[in-house]
Amino acid sequence: MKSKNVKRYICDHCNKYMYSAGGMTRHELRCTLNRNRSCAVCSLQQGWAEDHQGLSEIIKLVPIPNRTPFGDIVNSYYEEVLKPKMPEIRAAAANCPACIMAALRLSKIPVPIVECFNFTEEMQVILHRIRNERHEEYSLIFGC
Repeated sequence: MKSKNVKRYICDHCNKYMYSAGGMTRHELRCTLNRNRSCAVCSLQQGWAEDHQGLSEIIKLVPIPNRTPFGDIVNSYYEEVLKPKMPEIRAAAANCPACIMAALRLSKIPVPIVECFNFTEEMQVILHRIRNERHEEYSLIFGC
């Protein structure tokens, strides 16, 4: 029988673990539970996110949920409190899905209860737009 000791690196914010120090360093910079995060999505959207207000300002816009004695969020919170504030939160985040998710997670709101926010679909739209812009740019350069 063989045994092997390995180092495991754990995120200070979300407790995710990896076996690569470099990978964990990159993750911690962009972790959605890191209040001082560097947003990769905003950096991808060069010039689109000029009206972005910063994560601390976005978090201030997220209403604090009412909780039951067991710590669960009250059922009416989404419809009556959070949903009307989502346009304002989106505007402050310049519609960046990663910043919206970070604000929700840091406010301890489970992202799945927010029906008007779908991280995966919104990221697909952004990545499709970036691919199209780069394709147009490269076709002008290389004549394809």
